[in-house]
Amino acid sequence: MPYPKETCELTWQVLETHTNSDIVNQNVGFRLEEQWINQVHTQEDSLEQKRRQDNRMEFEKNFENAVFKGEEYTARDLIRNVDSRSIFTWDNSIITDFDTDTIDPNKLLSFSVPVSTLCKAWYDFKASLDFGANWIFKRIEAPTNKSETYAELNCTPITSRDFLISSIRILVNPRFIAYDEQIGLQIGIDVFGNGFESPPKQKKQATCQYRYKMDNYLGHLVLRWKCWCQPFTTTIIKNGASEKITYISARDELLTSGGKFIKAKIFPEATQNQTEALFEILVFLAIFTHDLGKLQTKWQQVMRGWQQIAHQQFKATNPRNHLLAHTDYDPEDKQQHQALKNYERKNKRPNHAVESAFLAHEILKQSLAPLLGAEFDADTEQIKHICYTVIMATGRHHSAWASGWDSQDIAKLRSIELHPEAQKAITQSWRNMKRFLPTTLPLSEPKLKQNLYSLKELDLNKFANDEIEYFQLYLLIVRALRLCDQRSVQLLH
Repeated sequence: MPYPKETCELTWQVLETHTNSDIVNQNVGFRLEEQWINQVHTQEDSLEQKRRQDNRMEFEKNFENAVFKGEEYTARDLIRNVDSRSIFTWDNSIITDFDTDTIDPNKLLSFSVPVSTLCKAWYDFKASLDFGANWIFKRIEAPTNKSETYAELNCTPITSRDFLISSIRILVNPRFIAYDEQIGLQIGIDVFGNGFESPPKQKKQATCQYRYKMDNYLGHLVLRWKCWCQPFTTTIIKNGASEKITYISARDELLTSGGKFIKAKIFPEATQNQTEALFEILVFLAIFTHDLGKLQTKWQQVMRGWQQIAHQQFKATNPRNHLLAHTDYDPEDKQQHQALKNYERKNKRPNHAVESAFLAHEILKQSLAPLLGAEFDADTEQIKHICYTVIMATGRHHSAWASGWDSQDIAKLRSIELHPEAQKAITQSWRNMKRFLPTTLPLSEPKLKQNLYSLKELDLNKFANDEIEYFQLYLLIVRALRLCDQRSVQLLH
C-alpha cells in the first residue's frame, strides 16, 4: 500500500472492530466508510495541516509555480507519490518449442501494483526458502534478437530490492498469485495460485476515432459555435469498438456554472441572467479569436501547400481559394502519413495559438471592454483581468503551459502578416456566429485594422494568488473552448 505502516495498522484495527460489531452483516454505506476514513486519517491530516501551516510560504510558492507556470518538479512535491509497477503472470511451461506463439505482454492486460507491496512480497519470499520455488518475480524485457520471430522474452529472476525497483514490467510466479472477482488480486508466499493468467486485451475493431477533414476558416468557427449551442450525435471509439454517443451542448454543461461563478466572485450585484449572458459572450469571444493566427499569410501558404498534395495524390478536397482552418489527413493511411512527414520537413507548420492571443487584444478592446464598463460598471482592473481570461484561453488552447512571448521570441518572430482576405473572413465569421448569440447584452462588431502587426511581449502567466478568481474563470472558458474544438472535428466527420 502507498501508505505508512502505522496508517495500514490503524486501518486494520478499524476493520477488525467493525468485524466484531453488531452491524457486521450490514452493507457498508457512504456514511460508515466516511467514519472509517476519519478514524484512520484525521490524526495524520491534522499533522499535515500543521506542517503546511508552518511552511505556508513555501507551499504557496510551490503551488503557484505548479498551477500557474506548469513546473513539474514542484508539482511532484505537492502530490502524494504512488510508485507502481505493471505486473503480469503466465505459465512459463507453455513455451516449449518454436510452434508455440511467443507471449507478448503488450497484448495482455496488466495490474498496476504499488512497488512497496511488491517489495514486501519479495522480502517475505527471500526470508522463506522452503517453498520449492527459486523465484517469485522476474523482470520482463524485450528479446535482444528481434530478427528472430520466435525469440522469447528475456525474463530475469529478480534477486535484489534495487533490481525490483528498477523494473518496469514484472512477471509474477503463478504459484504466488491469485485473482478472484470478489476478493481481488493477492500476491505473496501465503497465497495459493489459482491458475490465474494475465488476460488478453480486447481486440480493437477500430484504431482511430476519426480522420481530419479540410474545413475553411468560416466553417470551422461556425461548427465550433454549433457545438457550444446544440447537442449532436456522433461515433466514438470505446475500448476499441465504434459506439454512437449523443453529446449535450457545451452550453448546457457549463453556462449555469460559469454564470454562478461570475456572480459569486466578480460581479455580485449583477443578476444570474446577466452573468450567464456574460459568460456566454466570453466563450463566444474565445471561440472567435482562438484561430486568428491561422489567418497569417505564411500559415495559409504552408497548409494550402499540403492540401494541394492531399488533393492531387490522395483524392482529398480541392482547396481552391478557401482560407483553411484544417487540412485533410488520415492517420491510418501510411503513405499519406509519410507524405505529410516529408512535406513538413521542408515546410514547417507555423504556430498560431499565441499569435491568436496577440491579435485578440484588439478584438477585445473594441467589443468586450466597452460592454464590461457599460453593463457591469467594471473598473479598469476588472476589465483588464476579464479580457485576459479570454486571451489566456486563446493562447493556451493547445498547450496549458504556453507562456507567451519574451524579448527573444520578439527578436526572432518580429511581425505578423495577415492574409489579404483575413478581414473579410473575420467579418463573415462574426456575423454568422453572432446570429446564434442571445441578445441579452450588446456586443459591438470588431475589426482588425491592419494587415501587418509588429509584435510585442505577451505574458500568459499573468494571474497571481490574489487574482485566483480570474484564473478560475479562465479555466471554465478554456474548458468550453477545448470541448468545442474536440467535438467540432467529430461533427465535421
